Amino acid sequence: MHAPKADTHRQASPLPADAAPLAAAMRALDAADWHSSSVLVYLPSLLKHAEALAPSHRAGWLIGLNRCWEHHHAAFDSVAKRTLLTLAAAWSYWPLVLAVGDTLTPFERREPDVLSLVGHAYHLTGDVDAAIDMAVIAQLAEPGHPGHAAAYRNLIAWRNWRRSLLPMHSIGNDDAMLYLEPLGHHHVADFCWQYYDPAIAEWCGLPHFHEAAAWHRWLDAGYAQGDQQFAVIHRAWGFIGNVGLTPYRDIGFFTTGSVAIFRATASALAPRPC
Repeated sequence: MHAPKADTHRQASPLPADAAPLAAAMRALDAADWHSSSVLVYLPSLLKHAEALAPSHRAGWLIGLNRCWEHHHAAFDSVAKRTLLTLAAAWSYWPLVLAVGDTLTPFERREPDVLSLVGHAYHLTGDVDAAIDMAVIAQLAEPGHPGHAAAYRNLIAWRNWRRSLLPMHSIGNDDAMLYLEPLGHHHVADFCWQYYDPAIAEWCGLPHFHEAAAWHRWLDAGYAQGDQQFAVIHRAWGFIGNVGLTPYRDIGFFTTGSVAIFRATASALAPRPC
């Protein structure tokens, strides 16, 4: 059994070395306590240099952006909201993408770029039905666009496969901050953000992936031999790791874990839900 292939918005690739503008912005925003007046000034530059973010620095940015949005979202006009939404997507901060998207007008949400990113955020956080709704809206908005029909078919295939593996919405209580979602090929970028350090992979008993293709092969091989891989999703922060379920007789054992990832970030992240 193989998880359906899916297009991804951000494939694993080497990040540019020059992250000086982001470092300078971080210092300034920390000094301003992430007030909206400062964040709004830096937003265009942050988006311009988004690809230079080192994975080891990502948590600090997510915390800061969340703090600003939580306390100052009313200061964001429609242009700033779309910029923040795009930046959050570039850094795989899908709960913030959804939070910002919820404040857009119906007209703004129908813009092709916004529809695509919000739909992708729903998909990656496990709400495939909402992602399908976004794909339908995209087809209605641009009926001649061939990519929309393909995206819709991919989502339907994922939902059908997912139901065969997990005949429920997710593993986890609706009120719990953590839940499990079947790990799919569309999670590749989220996975790379978390497992950037070879020491983390070793700690979690995972192989070292030197390219995205190797990760896709590992995922397919696991499903082919009967293992089940799950993304660990935090409702406020998104993907924080993965666990593998290896069947043994009538019992399943969780193996590769996200404990290393969560322990490294939970104390900083947990108090601030989006």
